[in-house]
Amino acid sequence: MSKTPTLGKRREDGFQSAVEDLLQWHGFRPRTPDSIAAGRPRRGWYLHIYRAQKNPLLLDVVCLHNDGYYWECELKVPGGKVSPVQRRILIANPENTGLAYTMEEFSRLLCQWLAKCEQRTAKGGLM
Repeated sequence: MSKTPTLGKRREDGFQSAVEDLLQWHGFRPRTPDSIAAGRPRRGWYLHIYRAQKNPLLLDVVCLHNDGYYWECELKVPGGKVSPVQRRILIANPENTGLAYTMEEFSRLLCQWLAKCEQRTAKGGLM
């Protein structure tokens, strides 16, 4: 018999699914064998780290821009707590990390990062 997910878990699953939909709308594809075989995506790849507690070295979502830039974002539902390791990652690299409690926050952070990528690329690439 399967365990019924808690309301918090269902909200988190919905949030994560909406994040993936938004990334795909912006031209990112999940980095899977099938999507790699399909060729280069319009903007880049994303990795969604499920069970991120078991991998404390990465935040929940990692975006890899085709121009060589990366960005990580930790997804939390309202009331969710940031772990000490996540906090250290966020503080150590604020230019390439974000923390989002809502889709609006994630969308704003993603768009800010994409704008920075475009500015850097226009100036001649990776700095």
